[in-house]
Amino acid sequence: MTYAELEGAVKDLGFETDVESRSALVSATNRALSQIARSYAPTGTLCVTQSVPCALYPIARTVGAGGYTFSCSGARAVSFLTCGTGRFEILFEGEAVARESTSSAVWRMRQFLAPRRGTLTVTFWGSEDREELTVKSLAFFESVSVAGEGAVPSFEKNALIYTLPTMQSDLLYGVQTPVDEAGDSIPGAYFSADHRILFVPVDYRGEISFLYRRRYRQARLEDFALGTGEVDIYETVADLLPLLVASYIWLDDDPVKAEHYKALYDEELRRQRFSLTPRFAHTASRRGWR
Repeated sequence: MTYAELEGAVKDLGFETDVESRSALVSATNRALSQIARSYAPTGTLCVTQSVPCALYPIARTVGAGGYTFSCSGARAVSFLTCGTGRFEILFEGEAVARESTSSAVWRMRQFLAPRRGTLTVTFWGSEDREELTVKSLAFFESVSVAGEGAVPSFEKNALIYTLPTMQSDLLYGVQTPVDEAGDSIPGAYFSADHRILFVPVDYRGEISFLYRRRYRQARLEDFALGTGEVDIYETVADLLPLLVASYIWLDDDPVKAEHYKALYDEELRRQRFSLTPRFAHTASRRGWR
């Protein structure tokens, strides 16, 4: 369903002229998409290729004002945990690319992704007033298969740890056991209790693929102005959307009419529920939720 098709379908539901306000149409559309997503959640698939770290320093090291340096050639990324007071500097091919002061009583994860493979050097210093900085779980990586610093995993307890919402902007949480390229479960890989963090054994090398629950793409004024874009909705329930949009548009001006369209929506939803794809299922169709 395109935005032009949605607008036309809404107009056919009791609007003698064009919908007076496109802003109201956008707001009603997003409320309707949010409502439908509670029952038929949009999903996506994320594939990550994990490589074994090219250098790994798991044991905690306390650093004073004199500093301590870690370096690795042929690295693309680095991650580490810090606790305490101090600062660090990251060099790529001898040029400073990141500097930061830190003061925290709890462990904080840091990630850095270089523009290409090269020599990465990380130097840590404790504060000048003799307070110390502790560093642990420092890992250098030759490659990262998903763009962005959020895709750089951290390391702890023999596992690489992926914080899923930082890896992809629409990713909320994982909903399926991670599998390898052949579709088999990866031994030792698992999600946290809230399915927002993925743990994979550090010695695993290869593809990691999993289904995830994602945010639906919200409608914007320019979408209706252009009209050609696809509404982000699962194809099988697309016909329900105009009824719910019309209900929200009428909600303030004519509650009786709004309730009428909401009742039609509920009735049609019940009728179709037995034939709809189960919750969290996704489609490879060009249209709909992917």
